[in-house]
Amino acid sequence: MRRNRRSKGVFGQKVMFTPTMPLWSKKENFFSNSDNKQNVIDLLCETFKANGIDCVNALADADVMVAKKGIEHARETVHI
Repeated sequence: MRRNRRSKGVFGQKVMFTPTMPLWSKKENFFSNSDNKQNVIDLLCETFKANGIDCVNALADADVMVAKKGIEHARETVHI
């Protein structure tokens, strides 16, 4: 339901893209397609990991995962 309100009933076409490809459509249309959104997230994670940055995808509630990872990181980090 939340997704429908944000997109106002507009669902974009699935776009096959590469990291260097310019986007020629409106970002609202592009991101209204859940496959496009997930592909961007996957691409960002691949790029982060290739540069030594940890990346985790949430299967459901990202807010809970972000909080848990923040607490986990705080426990593992040396504080001065």
